[in-house]
Amino acid sequence: MNHFAALFPGQGSQHVGMGKEFYDNFKIARHTYEEGSDFLKLDLKKLCFEGPDTELKLTANAQPALVITSIAAWRVFESESERRPEVALGHSLGEYSALVAAGAITLGDALVTVRIRGQAMQEAVPVGTGGMTAVLGLGDEAVVRACKDMQTEAATEAGLKNCVIEVANFNSPGQVVVSGHQKALDYMKEHLNAADYGGTRAKMIPLAVSAPFHSSLMKPAAEKLKKQLEKISWNHHFAFDVIHNLTAEKNHDGSQMVSLLYEQMTKPVLWSSSIKNSCVNEFMEFGAGRVLTGLVKKILPEAKTANIDILENLKNTCKA
Repeated sequence: MNHFAALFPGQGSQHVGMGKEFYDNFKIARHTYEEGSDFLKLDLKKLCFEGPDTELKLTANAQPALVITSIAAWRVFESESERRPEVALGHSLGEYSALVAAGAITLGDALVTVRIRGQAMQEAVPVGTGGMTAVLGLGDEAVVRACKDMQTEAATEAGLKNCVIEVANFNSPGQVVVSGHQKALDYMKEHLNAADYGGTRAKMIPLAVSAPFHSSLMKPAAEKLKKQLEKISWNHHFAFDVIHNLTAEKNHDGSQMVSLLYEQMTKPVLWSSSIKNSCVNEFMEFGAGRVLTGLVKKILPEAKTANIDILENLKNTCKA
């Protein structure tokens, strides 16, 4: 009965109005938003329900807003269903939500940490100089080779010395996200030839983010984050396993959390491998958006998925 994985979304899934149906209908959700607002001295319910979008999508705001929305949805599900997951995993920022759900970290510590994380990530690279781009149509190893080749070419052919192009997310078969200096990413988009890497056609789609996450350019942000991570009292016994972005392996011990989350900042998210290593065939996504269940369908086409994002979906899932 409990053989499902709980999924928690990352930055990019946020939207104005997220979580409001749960807030309006469940006391536990109202308490969660109020608890989070008190910790941060920031009105999270106003930010999530009213925006404006320009404020919500700022990295330092989006990260705590997504965590509070995911945990509100999770707590509502806990109150309405006897089912509990076999394992939890979150995409990038979502790993913090997964850790809260598993009892590895308190909600207050998580919110303070992701607020610092978001501020540090945005400050690490000046706005406009870094970005992220999805590469569609090539295999994982092909994109890794292409990044190395394009980085060298951009430096020698276009004079972009010390430029960075690195894999940020292995999201699903045929979808890999790369991260780095924007001019280098533009060079790659113009010059990438799929045939050179065993493909017939490759498409590059810029993502609407303001910094090159999960790349070596995030090193300054990782150092700031590490100081905060070291202040946290981690629970050494999780309620259920968490699969980490960095390793794609299950864990239920908090002793390695500082190094795992510190390195997560500059290394790729191993999402496709994480889903496969969950060893379940049912997945529920808690919080805003439906990005992760969409990726699951590409990784495991036969998997059963559900989204705990609005009241109707919650009711349908609890009935099943």
